[in-house]
Amino acid sequence: MTVAVAGSAIKWLRDGAQMIDDVKHFNTLAETVEDSAGLYFVTAFGGLLAPYWDPSACGMLIGVTSYTTPGHIARATMEAACFHTRAVVEAMKHDSNTDLKHLKVDGGMTNSDMTMQLQADLGGFEVVRPEMRESTALGAALLAGSAIKLFGWDLNDPKTLEHVNTKGNRIFKPSITEEDREERWRGWQKAVDRSKGWTEDYESD
Repeated sequence: MTVAVAGSAIKWLRDGAQMIDDVKHFNTLAETVEDSAGLYFVTAFGGLLAPYWDPSACGMLIGVTSYTTPGHIARATMEAACFHTRAVVEAMKHDSNTDLKHLKVDGGMTNSDMTMQLQADLGGFEVVRPEMRESTALGAALLAGSAIKLFGWDLNDPKTLEHVNTKGNRIFKPSITEEDREERWRGWQKAVDRSKGWTEDYESD
């Protein structure tokens, strides 16, 4: 699993599980419940990538009860992207010995206020969402602009770029207790551990 498969997981809800007719309905479905009710979705469709690195892991829904609804599954899918982002951040903090004060985000899922608030809550850090959320396009514009010295941009001087894409930023702050956050984080780690090595016996036969 990688953070990049978050979109694939939503498409699976549409095409595989057929729980939504359109990706645009994902948020609507997730909003039908207050929480995931202890459900975890390890979206390891092709194994676990950074920071877990286990190609023999498999996707798994765990914590299913007779009260689980499609809304809970959608919510758990949303939370999976947030938990995995935290896992990557935790690995980076460990390697760099540097704490994270805020996370700047971009991409399709950042259009969801619900996802951004969940990321802040489950990550325990502020999430900064810019008005312009397509970093690939912005990067291409910066390269072109820098080549002609537009606005004084210079890729070799980061200070000339410090105000780029800062207008209209929205900041999402954690709104749950540290105790609640860590309890849910431990549940995620347990779910990931159970998904690991799932195909090892089959591959060795």
